[in-house]
Order: sequence, then C-alpha cells, then structure tokens
Amino acid sequence: MAEVPKVGDEIDGCQVQTTFVKRTYVFGWSVKNFPPYRSLFEVRSPEFRPVSDRLFYATVERKYDNACGHHDVILSIFLKEGLPIGIKHTISITNCTGKILKSISGSHKHSLVSECHPALSAFIIRDRDKFETEDYPCINFKCTMKFDESSTDIVHSHPKPSPSENMQNLVDDLKAMYTSFDCADLCLKVEECSPLFAHKAILSCRSPVFAKMLKSPMDEKEKDVIVIKDIKLPIVEGLMEFLHTGVLCNEDFDFVYDLYYAAGKYDVSSLRKTCTNVLLAKLDVENSCRAFGLANRHSDIQFKDAVMEFIQFHFDDILQTKNWSEFLDEETKLAAEVMRCRSLKSKKVSNNVPVA
Repeated sequence: MAEVPKVGDEIDGCQVQTTFVKRTYVFGWSVKNFPPYRSLFEVRSPEFRPVSDRLFYATVERKYDNACGHHDVILSIFLKEGLPIGIKHTISITNCTGKILKSISGSHKHSLVSECHPALSAFIIRDRDKFETEDYPCINFKCTMKFDESSTDIVHSHPKPSPSENMQNLVDDLKAMYTSFDCADLCLKVEECSPLFAHKAILSCRSPVFAKMLKSPMDEKEKDVIVIKDIKLPIVEGLMEFLHTGVLCNEDFDFVYDLYYAAGKYDVSSLRKTCTNVLLAKLDVENSCRAFGLANRHSDIQFKDAVMEFIQFHFDDILQTKNWSEFLDEETKLAAEVMRCRSLKSKKVSNNVPVA
C-alpha cells in the first residue's frame, strides 16, 4: 500500500508524456549506365536522416553468391548513428519512364548499430529475374520506409528544492524585507545621518549585545531607538545587512577592517570570522601591520598568528614600507614582538646549519 504524504512533507516528481507518430520517408536512387550483367561493383550513397536522431546511408552492390551459384544485386540501408529502430519498407525498381520492373515489401528490426550490419537489406535483382539491366539507360531504386517514432517530454515537474536553493531564497526574502523596511520596529540613529530601520527579533537572535540592550528597561521614547556613536554609517549598514541576511555586502579591505570592529563590539561571531577570512585573503606588505594591530586589540589569537606568519614570510619587503615606520612609532610593543619572533626564527635557522 502506497504511503500517503503527510502535511509538511516535501514532494518531488514529474509528469512524462510519450507520443507515437508514424513517419514515412522515401529514399530514391537513380543509377545511369548500370554496369553490365555479371559485373561486380559496390557504390555508396550520401548520408541522410529519415528521422532527426538517426543517420543512414545506402549501398548498391552486385556480388556473386558462391553457395547458390548466382549473381545478386543488393540494396542495403545502414544505420550509422542513433538507436536501433524497426523499419517497414517497400523497395521498387523502375525504368526511366517510371515503369515498375520489380517490387519487394517487408519489415526489419535492426538490433546492431554498426556499419557492418545493415538496418535493412534486400536482394532486388537475381539471375532468375526476367529482365536484363543493360536493356535500360538507367535504373531507379526507390525505398519507402515507415517508422514508428516516439517522442517523450516532461509535461511538468515538481523538483525538490536543494538546500542551497532554499538558503538563497531565504537570503533574498530577508534582504527584501530589510531593504523595504517591512515590519521594521527599531530605529538606528548613526551620526547626523538619516536613520536606519531594523527588526528587533532578528537583531536579538543574531547578537547577544543587541539582545541585552533590547531586553533592558527603557523609557517609552527610547525603547524603539538605538543610538550608535562610534561606528560610521556605511559600516552600520553592512552590519545590519549581515545580521538580516548572513551575506557580506562589501569585501574591500578598509571596509571589512572597520566591520571587524563592529562585529566584535556587538559579539557577532559569524561576522567576525567572515571578516577575518576576507582580511587574511587580502593581506599584502602594505596592510599587514594594520591587520596585526587589529587582531591584537581584539585578542584574536588565531587571526594574530596568521598575520604574524605572513609578516615573517614577507619581512624584508615590509621593512621598506611607510606603514612599517608608522607601526614602529604607534605600536612599539607590537613591533618589538615582530622583531623578537624574527630573531627567534633566525636563531633556529642558524642552529640547523651544519658546521663544516
């Protein structure tokens, strides 16, 4: 007994329709100055397509049958490309005036796709036939082929959405809700700019800091307003978009550098991790000292170690930059930490050098 889907089950499937169509194809071949009786020969036609997905060609040959002791003229049609197909056929021989000299009918189910095995083959002239081909200026072969062709199409389908499709739809819907201010119930005031609008429920579940702020007692005038004084408007916009959609809207180094601070302030760990990955991917000799200072200020050990490794690897180039000089003046202790690490690495290298 088939299981009945329950409410809430995800159902996928499709409806397929097959249509059978009878097709008729006429192949004609005119041979002028037909070779004399008992002359052996073989000729091949150009390729042709009776149906769109199958490619055929034909041959006419006269050969001697040793077993039977007579000559035969054989018309063969070969399936060169496509799946095997059943063929009903009528082959006729006419003279130049159209008079039918001989007609043969039959059917054939081709089972092999090979140029060595014809789709259909018929002995059309044999020694016992009552006419001699050299009596006619030309011989016309006509093969009428009938096919039972089928076409199968998907009428409509109900594919089960993939997890990635569902996630992208969720992101798109949340972004649309955020940008259109639908159901927004919180106002964010940043600097002297126009206010931003957000959703308390989303901020509360995404940021422990926002959750605590929104749950704490507030005056009636302040309960739907949060003032942000130490972060610039573009960074707050990036923070809000990430909280609502989980997507980082801008991967510029300076933007992500400032956004990392906002992620730390509001304890958005997923955003901080995302910012860390972007900053590490964009490290160069000019910005690595800034990134090292940022990681140190936020006690991000893994971030700091990764930047230190980059600095040590590119140390000679970094020493030549203006940023290193500023780093020495502004972050003396951190610069000393970099130098100590460099010194320790140099000692390890020298200790591993064999004595001659």
